[in-house]
Amino acid sequence: WNIARSELERIVQYGIVDRDTMEESIKIEFNPMRVGFETPKKGGFSTDVNDVLNVGVSPKQLVERARESFVKRGGVVLENVSIQGISVYDDAAVVTCGHESKDAAAAVDNSNTSFLLKSRLIIDAMGGGSPIAKQARGGAKPDGICLVVGSCARSKLFNEINRKGGDLIYSFNPVEEVPTLATKEKFMARDGSISTELPRNVQNKSSEIQMFWEAFPASSGANDRTTYMFAYMDASATRPSLQRMFQEYFRLLPKYQGLGGESSSGSTTSMEELVAKEDITFTRLLFAA
Repeated sequence: WNIARSELERIVQYGIVDRDTMEESIKIEFNPMRVGFETPKKGGFSTDVNDVLNVGVSPKQLVERARESFVKRGGVVLENVSIQGISVYDDAAVVTCGHESKDAAAAVDNSNTSFLLKSRLIIDAMGGGSPIAKQARGGAKPDGICLVVGSCARSKLFNEINRKGGDLIYSFNPVEEVPTLATKEKFMARDGSISTELPRNVQNKSSEIQMFWEAFPASSGANDRTTYMFAYMDASATRPSLQRMFQEYFRLLPKYQGLGGESSSGSTTSMEELVAKEDITFTRLLFAA
């Protein structure tokens, strides 16, 4: 997770963890962060900011310590428990829960298939995909979405750029026409089989999309770097699929991070060439919508 140190300080101020625990969870710290937009005609602008999303923490370690602190204060954590429904009254909210395992049932000393929890406050942390959010929208689809794809990759070519910090938000190319589907995109049929045959309800059109980028040095090594490409758009079914977004990401990443340089004709080394020469290795891929 990337965060500013000033934001991380709050969990110490509120007593969630102590300062030593906070410092132990920090695995990397760097500056500056670049904000910039290139334009073909006027050159655009670029500026550096400090102490913004420049601290990388271990979420596993931080959440574990926060949980320990919560339990010591009398809190109860229920795992393998599903929420079946929430009823809101004037004086309380009642949550109907279901057991997903025998361990979950034992945690509340209840062998029934479901049980009730009463609370004055419920915090929904499931994001836009939450059933509560869907109910509040009355079944209407969101007006807009943000598609994000990215990776953590390892390359000696990242070593120098990592010493220069990261990118908070950067765009180096103008609005581009991006097809809905990736080349040879695969689909799952009702019987579970995979095919490249286009389903009847899917159209392959083009949309004008502006790509934005974010990049950070990774704590796993001096040659490791995390990069994201994201775009904002409406929720039309003709907008690019996540597979297509990944295809654009791999096409543009070498130019964005200066991997392999450019030839005399202005073309950049392709990702296929970098992988074939083992100049880059991907340790994980990430996506979200």
